[in-house]
Amino acid sequence: KATVSVLNWAMSSPQADPPVPVADEKKPAAEEGGEAAKAGALKRKREREEEVLMKEKERKIVMRCGADGKPAVAGAEGAKNGTTHVGATCLWLVCDEINRCIGRLERLGGVTTLQKWLDEDAAAKEALLASHKAYQAYVTAHVLPEDKVATFLKMHCQDGPQRKHGNAGTTNAVVAKCLHAHTATFLSTVPNPVGRVVYLALQAASSLSDEVDADKLFADAIAAAAAAPDAALTEEDVGRFAAHCEQLLPTFGGTAKSGGRRKKKRLH
Repeated sequence: KATVSVLNWAMSSPQADPPVPVADEKKPAAEEGGEAAKAGALKRKREREEEVLMKEKERKIVMRCGADGKPAVAGAEGAKNGTTHVGATCLWLVCDEINRCIGRLERLGGVTTLQKWLDEDAAAKEALLASHKAYQAYVTAHVLPEDKVATFLKMHCQDGPQRKHGNAGTTNAVVAKCLHAHTATFLSTVPNPVGRVVYLALQAASSLSDEVDADKLFADAIAAAAAAPDAALTEEDVGRFAAHCEQLLPTFGGTAKSGGRRKKKRLH
């Protein structure tokens, strides 16, 4: 372009000074990379949101986030790969912000801390066993299609080595993992001690950075759970919870545009 400009000058204005070639302005590489990363992250977020909306057509939405109606917990379709198989996990977290914050709690040692609590606290253990029964009653009555209930009960709820317990579908009845599954149960209004502690811990957190005292965060949440009676959440409660989780994301670099869990098929 600069060469053509100089030739045009030579042919039309021989008395004038030649124009100074100007290179195309380019943004710094770092800035271009940052904008590309933001655009890519935004595209991925929209794809996740679209996936949730598509799933909403197939699944029963068990809990939404307040007035905006964003899905928070979805029920499983009741079938897998077109077969009659019914998974043990019937309640799935589909709120990206809540998912990422729970994942952060797991990386801060949440599973180990809450497992220790379950092992040492008889009341917490009994509450979790009761939660498994309540979960079974809830999903068979309100989530699974009627023609899948018998299969679910046969595959996962009969006594024996293959029995699955709770939304996490564990063979051991007293297990803190997975925090996502326990929290999905609690947010669905089914009492669950682990999910409740996770909920209270995140509600009380002002940051989830590496500097946070995770032991104190969980200890305070456990104490708060013991001090106050359990109460079923409303959509407004879940909406405020999701909004608070979104505010926590930048404190550990887990914005909804980057990081965190990326599984598309297993949102919990």
